[in-house]
Amino acid sequence: MVPTFHRTGNMGAATLPLQLSLAAEQGRLRPDDTVALFGLASGASASVMLMNWSVPPPAPTR
Repeated sequence: MVPTFHRTGNMGAATLPLQLSLAAEQGRLRPDDTVALFGLASGASASVMLMNWSVPPPAPTR
């Protein structure tokens, strides 16, 4: 879980890309990791997607 709501509020559809980016920057994603994405919307809408992370983590910055 990568919490972002406390910093950005509700960003709707932009939340998942932001969380993936932050997880990659923090070194929490490695090639061949399985990532589960969960989406909820108002009413009774929900979605789940599993993906295989194949992008190498970014180089650390100083």
